[in-house]
Amino acid sequence: TPVTAGDGSLTVAWNAPVDSGGPAITAYDLRYIETSADGMVDANWTVLEDVWTTGSGPLVYTITGLTNGVQYDVQVRAVSSANDGVWSATAAGTPAMLTGPSAARSFSPASVAPGGQVTVTITAANYGSLGAVTETLPAGFSYVSSTHDSNQVIHPVEGNSQMVRFTLQGETSLTYTVTASSVEGSYTFSGTLRDSDRNDHTVGGASMVTVSSGDPLVARYDANGNGTIEKSEVIKAINDYLFGTGDPITKEQVIRLINLYLFPGS
Repeated sequence: TPVTAGDGSLTVAWNAPVDSGGPAITAYDLRYIETSADGMVDANWTVLEDVWTTGSGPLVYTITGLTNGVQYDVQVRAVSSANDGVWSATAAGTPAMLTGPSAARSFSPASVAPGGQVTVTITAANYGSLGAVTETLPAGFSYVSSTHDSNQVIHPVEGNSQMVRFTLQGETSLTYTVTASSVEGSYTFSGTLRDSDRNDHTVGGASMVTVSSGDPLVARYDANGNGTIEKSEVIKAINDYLFGTGDPITKEQVIRLINLYLFPGS
């Protein structure tokens, strides 16, 4: 559950849980609490119900009215017609006064099989009443669709099929889908946010997607490319899970990486 800080706000993005064959998810609830709170019991959390409902678009929500400089813990749960799901692992963020326009990118997943699809989420802030994000896709990747209205999307841009432009009219996030290259390797995205004053700002956050026909989880954390999982790579995965320092990773995926480290070839 990646958390992006804003001025008195936190923007929370999450992934749908793996389909277990049960009732369809109809909504998501979110809750938050100050990390330093004395009691972390359920009754002390602030619960926001139905922050997403069926048909609402990307799985993103912005909590407002928070105190700058104070760290908050955040959790999300799925809701179905049968029951409420369990709360997710905790992610944390600290609202802060932003000094200027900013935009950040995240991927789901960050590792994909050749020709697979990747969802890209852009969160933007402080760009004024009107702005635009222009993304340049890596060679071999192709644009598929976006959650934005079609009249807010330009593709290709000036004849370049690797570029796509999204007009922002007060939105704090947008999501688009691409098809990955058929060739294995690491691919880098780049982009700019243009604010109301026509100044350009580099899109930060994640920038690289790995294309691999092998195990995508191993490819994601195999930093030295030797095909095995090492201690330092397990530590990075644990940090991503506990503190949201990278793209989302589940508890089950962390356990699998630990097993691959302890028992190579398993």
